[in-house]
Amino acid sequence: MANSLLFLVLLILDWLIVLVWTWRILSAVRNLPRVPNLLDPRYAQPLPVQHTPLISVIVPASNEEEDIEATLRALLAIDSVPIEILAIDDRSTDSTGAILNRIASETARIAAEPRLQSGSTLAIIHVTDLPPGWMGKTHAMALAARQATAPWLLFTDADVLFSPDSLLRVLNFARAGNADHFVLYPTPILKTFGECMMIGIF
Repeated sequence: MANSLLFLVLLILDWLIVLVWTWRILSAVRNLPRVPNLLDPRYAQPLPVQHTPLISVIVPASNEEEDIEATLRALLAIDSVPIEILAIDDRSTDSTGAILNRIASETARIAAEPRLQSGSTLAIIHVTDLPPGWMGKTHAMALAARQATAPWLLFTDADVLFSPDSLLRVLNFARAGNADHFVLYPTPILKTFGECMMIGIF
């Protein structure tokens, strides 16, 4: 009798899981076509020439020595939109701060040579103490946001690689829709089976 009851409970739970996943799949099939495709050519239209930053890119980094350089190099290579990059070394104990300083020094030398200028600027903020009541990453982002000068703020992680026209496409789409807030979901670089599972569920 007990085994029969347990079997029935497990069977009901199995069917509930099947129903939930079926609902999730049908919901995704219904809603995915509504997600805008930023690869549409109309979002690649060049912007009028402007020399002041349109986007302040805020990059909090805590112990990101493996990824931060590639992220900053990708951002500095963007020439379709004038941006300012605010990279925050959030109390790192590895070489993140030194990498940021080195890239900033290189960028300053390039900025002094007009023929090499890219239109992007890079500022480094070093955080050594965390004020009471703050979480590290949110404090770093808030600190940089107060120093930003552009009309748009982009908050990004330190391990995200931007294609050269990505910010142009985002800005064109946001302007076309009169948006005041925009969330961009990146294409994940999955290295392990566990990551594939998590992204699939997400």
